[in-house]
Amino acid sequence: ANRLDVGTSGIILVPKTYPAQREILAAIRERHVIKDYLALVEGEVRHSGHLKDHLVKNDMANKMESNTQGSLAELDYKPIAHSHGTTLLSVRLHTGRSHQIRVQLAQAGLPIVGDYKYGNPTLNRKFTRDFNLDHPLLHSQHYAIADLKIDVTAPIPDDFRNILTALEYRVHY
Repeated sequence: ANRLDVGTSGIILVPKTYPAQREILAAIRERHVIKDYLALVEGEVRHSGHLKDHLVKNDMANKMESNTQGSLAELDYKPIAHSHGTTLLSVRLHTGRSHQIRVQLAQAGLPIVGDYKYGNPTLNRKFTRDFNLDHPLLHSQHYAIADLKIDVTAPIPDDFRNILTALEYRVHY
């Protein structure tokens, strides 16, 4: 019923029946869904923010990008903690476009660590060298549909947790 970008960890809903799938897809379409992510981004973010863009796929570059003709993409982000030139963000997704969080944060100057498509190549090489990182540090942590009594939380994966520990993050995640 939902999808994650390649390399993103966390929650995927798989309905057992076709009627359940229809209900979930209707809730997603009507935006009755809460989707919360954790992202480790470059830079020290001090304030929460709201990002609203229109995204379209650039087939030539095989990337998503802002374009007034694209589909609405909207999210909120809030810093949880920062350390060593990075910030752990809580991201609430209001729409669900391909690569949305990755594109919008990168365009806002907050590329996700480990994101080789939209991120900072120099920082990514450092994290690959230091932590053997081969994917974006983006995690689908919480998914809820109140009308359907769905409320799921996924623990952060060990590799993500180990990187946060190595960077001396002192938060409960």
